[in-house]
Amino acid sequence: MSEKQEPLNKHSDFLGFDGIGPDPTKFKTYNEFVAESVKDLPEHLIILLPYDGGEMALQILQLTWLNDFWKGQKNLFT
Repeated sequence: MSEKQEPLNKHSDFLGFDGIGPDPTKFKTYNEFVAESVKDLPEHLIILLPYDGGEMALQILQLTWLNDFWKGQKNLFT
């Protein structure tokens, strides 16, 4: 990996993106959070999902959503 490439395991930070997408702390379950997140997916990204690499993009989205949701839940109890 070259110096300019970012690792794939870089974690998302909801607040670091100035609140883009739904706030994970406002949902009680992960399924509710994902349902709202899917509504906010850009149309140009949805169009590309059936092509090569689309499943990888979806996996990265899922990992990002999981990380954001559980980080938000952890912060609620601290």
